[in-house]
Parts: sequence; structure tokens; C-alpha cells
Amino acid sequence: MIRFFTRQMLQESYRSFTPLERALFYLASILFLVSGIGTGVLYAATHTIRVPASGGSYTEAIVGGPRFINPALAPANDADRDLVRLIYSGLTRYNDTGIIVPDLADSYTVSTDSRTFVFSLRDNVKWHDGIPLTADDVAFTVHLIQNPEYQSPLRFAWQGVKVEKKDDYTIAFILPSPYISFLSHTAVGILPKHLWQDVSSQAFSLSDLNLKPVGSGPFRFKEFVREKDGIVVSITLESNKSYYRRPPYLDRLIMRFFESRDEAIGAIAKGDAEGMGFVSSDDLASFGPQKFAIHALHIPRIFSVFFNQNQSKVLAQKTVREALEFATDRQQIKEGAYSGYADIVHGPMPPSVLGYTPDVTKREYDKNKATTILEKAGWKLNAEGVRELKETKKEEQVVKNKKVLRDVVVTTTLEFSLLTANLPELEKSAELLKTQWEAAGARVDVEIAGVADIQGERVRPRQYDAVLFGYVLGLDPDPYSFWHSSQRRDPGLNLSLYQNPKVDRILEEVRQTSDEAGRKKKLADFQKMVSDDIPALFLVSPDYLYVVLPHIKNINTGIIANPAERFGNAEDWYVKTKREWR
Repeated sequence: MIRFFTRQMLQESYRSFTPLERALFYLASILFLVSGIGTGVLYAATHTIRVPASGGSYTEAIVGGPRFINPALAPANDADRDLVRLIYSGLTRYNDTGIIVPDLADSYTVSTDSRTFVFSLRDNVKWHDGIPLTADDVAFTVHLIQNPEYQSPLRFAWQGVKVEKKDDYTIAFILPSPYISFLSHTAVGILPKHLWQDVSSQAFSLSDLNLKPVGSGPFRFKEFVREKDGIVVSITLESNKSYYRRPPYLDRLIMRFFESRDEAIGAIAKGDAEGMGFVSSDDLASFGPQKFAIHALHIPRIFSVFFNQNQSKVLAQKTVREALEFATDRQQIKEGAYSGYADIVHGPMPPSVLGYTPDVTKREYDKNKATTILEKAGWKLNAEGVRELKETKKEEQVVKNKKVLRDVVVTTTLEFSLLTANLPELEKSAELLKTQWEAAGARVDVEIAGVADIQGERVRPRQYDAVLFGYVLGLDPDPYSFWHSSQRRDPGLNLSLYQNPKVDRILEEVRQTSDEAGRKKKLADFQKMVSDDIPALFLVSPDYLYVVLPHIKNINTGIIANPAERFGNAEDWYVKTKREWR
């Protein structure tokens, strides 16, 4: 009765409204409704937050193509390393600050003498085919890497390491000598024993599993696309919904492979890919009208000129090397070759690694000082503007059937060749160095070659006067391979053929010192000694430029141990969002 009466009263009141009053009534009703909706929206906005949501995909352009998506073989190929990082898991991994943390391992312990490393594995990890991952898989992987018949590039890192399975989820590694940086090697991806155990060493590199991998990482292999000639042009990965940490937000991750940088950049410009790594500063203007996020990732690498004193007579003279360093304008190289995306360095370690010290001998650009050093050492300019050193030496000659010693003037020209790879930044750096050094009176012949040719035909036999090249240290660095005298010949990486017994001893001690403060002190001493000796001219530590469309969110923008580690937190990337109550 009350409801009927109220409705009747309202109806009678409404009929009594004038046209103006009716219009005002409608307006008030609309305003009330809008106000209510606005209040609700405002309340939701202030009491909810936008969070990542599952769904969407990301496509990356990669120069090169996959051969072995296999942790034991991948280090020889960039595309393989990228895919392995996404598909496989290691006992440990690098976090977003570059620190080694447990991954497949739930925890680990290190003995006081830094020789025994014991890992307790997670008991909830499954391979992409649903089989549990156990210590048997870890032991199998390490034994395979250690076996020379499988030709793994990682074999030397695991030489002499004894493997002991304690139980299904506990495994120990016993080293022949203390080596605290061994932890970095445990980030290698683990292979599934149940799939690989029946593959012989002869068939290892030919197995279909190298292109249809089964791992335990955040993404799993779905499919690949080949051209008629058999070349793989794309690989699609999908989210591993059973991933032991948390399934990735992205449903799919697609890798598209191109033969050249120009083709890869063209795909980006046309919208056929959304990101690309290994971008040079020259490439940045070539990505078309779309706005890209440029991620300048810090990576522990250095580009330097390594002097081969065994081959070049002039570079064997420390005064010449010192003068060349004073004649080097690093700032010009940083801006001209890297568009500012680099740190200037004066020693053998980059700023991003443990133990780096800026307290080394710095020979800043000073052309006049370079000239003075050469003049004092007897190097004079000739008519062509090139410096020569005239020395009087005793030379045995035969005069009237008698051997006599006579003074002979020997002229040495300040000239040498500079070898580098056909990469934009290195070619530009080499030309800038040539100009800077020739301004001081040197004659420099720049040689450009492909990376594979340099490594195989020139670097391994040490056939160069000077080589402009780079090397990557671990974030927990072990410079032994690059500067210990035992590494002067292939497969060692001591490209300057450097020898210093004091440095050798320090590098050996660094490997055995578990105390972080003690290691830092030894590494600082090492950097100072090498800088003083000038076996190389250290130039820059370039950033790794990773260009991605900005709708791809939560990419790690900090420190990465190597280029493949840009995918270190790929499970956290997202393109979709949703709102959740606070």
C-alpha cells in the first residue's frame, strides 16, 4: 500500500510539472546517475592497482640462426644461447642485480676450502614433458660436458671436477683446487637424461632434440618454421604452465631469424618484430617512426687494443705503447663510435664487476705529452710525417776475407697494423685510433675481417701486430684466462701474450680466496700492475643496447652477465594488465 501510494504521488507530482520543471528533473536525474558512476569509478581507481595479466606475445628479431639449442653446445652461437636461456634452467642463475642465486637448486653450501660445492635441488621441478628433474639429470649433464667425445665448448670449465650424487635431490661437486668463482659455471642449463642418454657422441650434434629441445625453463618449445632450403626462419616458444617459480605472463615468445642486421632492422621497421638485441648506436636511427624503448644494459665487457709484442718490434717498446695511450682520445671514441653508450676504462676490468677499482694509472689524452715521449726516445719525424728511430748497431761484415764489426745505422719506422672485426663500433673505433695515432707520427694500417675469420685465422695463431677486440668477464670476475702467462697460446685468451710473474701469482690467489674483501684487494693490485705495464690499451666498456617496443613491460634494465641474460627475467615480462583491489 505504501509503495502504491508513493508511486501515485510521484506520478501526480510529475504531471503537475511545467515543461521547464520536467527538463530540470531529467537533468538532475542524469547528473545523479553520472555522479554515482563517477564516484564508483573513482573509488575503484583509488582502491585498486593495475597489475600484470597473463596473455599476449613478444616477437624478437635475431641476426643469425639456431644450430644447437643445447646447453652443452650453445656457447658457440648467439641465437642458441638466447634460446637455451629461455628453455633450460641451471642449478643457479643471475638475478636482476647480477648476483648468482639458486635456481633449480633450493640452496647450496660451499666448503671452507672452496673446493666442495653441495646443491640441494627443488623437488617440484618437471621437464617440459612432465618427467621429474633429479640429481641424475645434473650428473648426466656434467659428465657429458666433461667427455671430450661430445666436444662441448664448456669442457675446460669442468675439467677435473668430481661429481657425487648424494641422493635424488642432492649433488656435490669436488674441485681439484680451490676456485670460488666456480659458482658461475653452475648456471649452465641441465639436460634431461631420459631423452639424451641413448644419443651417442657421434649423433649428439645431429639429434632432433637440438632443434626441438625439452628443458625445464619458463618457456617450452612449440614449433619452428623452415624455408624450402631447410633454414629455420622462426621458432615459437610457449609459456611453461608448470614452471616451478611462476608461469610466465606472456603466452608466446617468437624468435625470427635473419641473415643480416639490415634485414632484422627492416623487419622491426615494418612491424614484423617488436625488439632486437646487439643493436649498435648507428642502428638507432633505422627503426622507423615507431617509438622504441632503448635499454642500455650494463655488461662486464671491455674493448681494448691488445699489443702483440712478440710480432711487432715497435710495439715491444713500452715508451711507444705509453705514447700511443697518451695519443688516444677515449672520449672521442665513446661519442663517435658508441654515441655515448659506454663507460671509459683505463684498466683490465669494467666498472660493473666485483673488485673493480678506478685507482689505476690513467694516461688521459694529451697529444703534446705523446709527442714529447716519442721525441725523447729518439723517434723523429721524416719528410712524410712518420716517425723513425735511427740506431747505430755493430754489424759483422766480411772485408778482404776477414770478419770485422762495423757501425751500421738501422732505421725503424713507427708503423704497425691494427686488426679488428667488421662490426660498426669497432670499425669506427679503429679509424678514430688510426687518425689519433697518425697525428702523433705513427703509420697505421687498419685491417677489417669477419669475427669468425679473426678468431680462427688470426687470434688463435696470434698473427697480428695489434688487435682491437673485446672480452667479457663474469660479474664475479676471473681474469685468469685473459692475463695469466699460461694462457698466452690458444685456447687461452691472453691476446697480448702478457707475462708478469707477480700478476700470475695474484690471479692464482684470486681463484682460491673465498673472503670477498681479500679478493677485492688482490683484484685491485692486479688491475694496477697491468695498467702500469701497458700490455693493452683499454678503451671503453660499452652498454648492451636492447631496443624493444614500450608496451613490453618489466624488462630488466640493470646488469647482465652476458647478452643472453637479457632474458633472465622473461617470465616477468608482460603486455596485458588487470586491476586488483589493494
